[in-house]
Amino acid sequence: MSTASTFNQHPNIMWLGETGPDTQTRLFRRRFQVQGKITQACIRLFAEAKYLLYVNGQFIDRGPCFHHPMIAPFDEIDLSEYLIEGDNVIAVLVQAINMGLHNHVPSGQPGLCVQLDWADQNGVHQITADEHWRVGDQTGWQWPAPKRTWAIGPIEIYDMSKAKHGWQNLAFDDQHWQTPQLSKLGSTVPGGIQTIPRPTPTLRYQWIGLDFHNITEIQITDEPIVTIQTDKSAEEHSKRLENLSTINTTDEITCEQDPTDPHAMQINGLTPDRGMVLQLDLGAMHVGQICLDATCPSDGVIDIAWCEAKADDKASFSRKGACYADRIIACKGELNWRPITFSGMRYVTLIFRGFTGNLQIHRTGVHASIPDLQWNTDFKTSDNLLNDIHAICQRTLCVGSQESLMDCPTREQAAYIGDGLPVAMWIGRLTGDWRYFKDMIIEQFRRQSPCGLVRSTLYSWRDDTLVDYNLIALLGLKDYLQITGDQQTVQSVLPAARKVLGWFTQQLDENDGLLSWQWQAERPVSHREDQFEPDCPQITSMNLFIDHAGMGWHCIEDAGLDRRGTNAALHAFLGIALQTMVEIENTVGDPTLAIKCQQRAEQLKTKANATFFNAAENAYVDGVHEGQPLKQISEQTNTLAILAGWCSDKQARTILTRLLQTDDPSIARNGYYFWLYTFQALNQLGMLPLAIEKIRQLWMPVINAGASTVWETMAGDHLDSHCHPWSCVPASTLITDILGLGGLESDMPRITPRCDLLEHAQGSMYTRRGKASIQWQSNDDMIKLTGQLPDGLHAQLILPNAQHNIEIQGQWQHTINRSALCAIS
Repeated sequence: MSTASTFNQHPNIMWLGETGPDTQTRLFRRRFQVQGKITQACIRLFAEAKYLLYVNGQFIDRGPCFHHPMIAPFDEIDLSEYLIEGDNVIAVLVQAINMGLHNHVPSGQPGLCVQLDWADQNGVHQITADEHWRVGDQTGWQWPAPKRTWAIGPIEIYDMSKAKHGWQNLAFDDQHWQTPQLSKLGSTVPGGIQTIPRPTPTLRYQWIGLDFHNITEIQITDEPIVTIQTDKSAEEHSKRLENLSTINTTDEITCEQDPTDPHAMQINGLTPDRGMVLQLDLGAMHVGQICLDATCPSDGVIDIAWCEAKADDKASFSRKGACYADRIIACKGELNWRPITFSGMRYVTLIFRGFTGNLQIHRTGVHASIPDLQWNTDFKTSDNLLNDIHAICQRTLCVGSQESLMDCPTREQAAYIGDGLPVAMWIGRLTGDWRYFKDMIIEQFRRQSPCGLVRSTLYSWRDDTLVDYNLIALLGLKDYLQITGDQQTVQSVLPAARKVLGWFTQQLDENDGLLSWQWQAERPVSHREDQFEPDCPQITSMNLFIDHAGMGWHCIEDAGLDRRGTNAALHAFLGIALQTMVEIENTVGDPTLAIKCQQRAEQLKTKANATFFNAAENAYVDGVHEGQPLKQISEQTNTLAILAGWCSDKQARTILTRLLQTDDPSIARNGYYFWLYTFQALNQLGMLPLAIEKIRQLWMPVINAGASTVWETMAGDHLDSHCHPWSCVPASTLITDILGLGGLESDMPRITPRCDLLEHAQGSMYTRRGKASIQWQSNDDMIKLTGQLPDGLHAQLILPNAQHNIEIQGQWQHTINRSALCAIS
């Protein structure tokens, strides 16, 4: 059966009741029969804004991926192994979030679209959104609830007494539920809604159980239960949980492992004024949903809290204004708790208060999720520290990427251009899957302001932007074209890319060759798009990021970039973007525009050197303010100036050597994120010994701290996210630059292994033509290199300081005398 041809491009959407104004939940059920053996079954579904899908009581998936309000990405899921002969039931929980978030703008039309196609011995069958479904609005979730953070949706408060226990199961009686209201998807949305297949990878799930052996501390609390005030900050709730009063453990209240089930626990002797706090350790950072199956002996309250890291050996549920805690208002009976939303956590705290009697925990843990991709696992060198750094970076990319790319899976869960594009590129190299990358390329330009700028956070309700991220959008476009060769996609967004560039070049024309826009410390608060507005974005506020240094968000005591006045780093980004557009226009666009971009780049180079270069310091300063050069010198500004081609290679080496090998505290230093640019400059200048030194030096603290994912900044403090994919450039650099496979992405394919820096190394990388691998092993006199290139790919093998290049293809090998090499810097 081919289901692709039967998909309805104008489907019905189901809902019940009025829309909003806050968060709402609905439960949908559809019973049906299967006759005989299933030969194929596929469900396609989309929800505004989130769904949890169950089949015959079993959780299957959550979704959809992040999307703009005029787009409906449909997930397609194979259900052939979940349907059974006879009666079946599809059950879907839908959460409508009728407010703008940092990763979602509501369309104004909440509900569920669904189409199930299957084939059995009686033929081909189809179920769509129609009057045969049943829907309930008594779900147990209480709304409104305070937002978890400023960026994402509300915390979850669940009242068991108002829930429909077992609603996902086949045996549940839904005869008193209502018939859904039906409308055409997009019929109430200005301009309509376009349906598309899900553009990002689906998720793969793993149960990470927590049992008695995961408990790190048991405490008894006499802290009274305080009702969560919906008009107060959620942080007040999480801080109360952090600071619960505790008393000495007594023999009357105990926690024991169930002797008949190693995964079950029993809490004995609970009283209304004596509760129990269980602190548990997952052993590593995971992203997913904390689940709890329990038998409650009476009314009571269960608070489920979590955190990425401890502060002074204490769980911290309110990091940087967030509230990582949900509440269950329990009653006597069976609890099967699964939250709607996901988060990232290593430490889980379960707080049981107000109960009378013994509470049985049948199962608790995290239903962890990662993208369903096949990751390369063959990177290995003679340097164990580099091996550990690569492994933790790759794990962070895997764990930190979910329905869509995001800066972190905790506080913001937002798709930023500056984060997402390099992360998508690294994931493609490590998995051969470029869907995240293609999605970022398309969606960053889908909503564009009249002036040409785009929101730096793709799906945000904030009508603002980071100006430099607009230029990074162009850099990512060139990388995507070069790596994937997907000219069609690049051509489709090229008009929007030109419009972005036009915002900058117009200023050059009107302001004597320099940008007139200047960063302001005090900026207007941007407009908030709480419901889809077709005229948005208008970009009502602008900021300049470059890197964390000097922003006041992180690394506050460190020297910071000086953003005042006419900013050098922004001009350098513009110079790189102009060169980028030269390549794009020559490949898929208009060569005459390429010539104009090249001319602008040369003019900007001349102007920038006259404006920003400090001859006495032999470095570029951060800018000019009120006619005077600023004193601040940063690694970021000088890195970008070098990548923009503003100075000779010889001068660039001198600048980077001085900045990167001195301990001058007045210099603004790169954060983890910005090293993606500095490593590019070091590779371009042949300074890879310094690059590998910096990888060891800067990422070693994460390894030594026993972390399982990489921090947002090098501080790893209470201000940081502790799972931040943007910090993971070594996962790519070690393969592209040290193993030397990055040259296979160029028009003149080459491999440039730095076999002078490591005794042994091996690994692989995906290219548009397929997977390429390399390995070398040194002995006393010789170095033996072997590798595999994709079919049809010919490349040059370029060894350090070698006199001749070697032509390679297919499965290849080469042996060289060690004396023929010398380490170059």
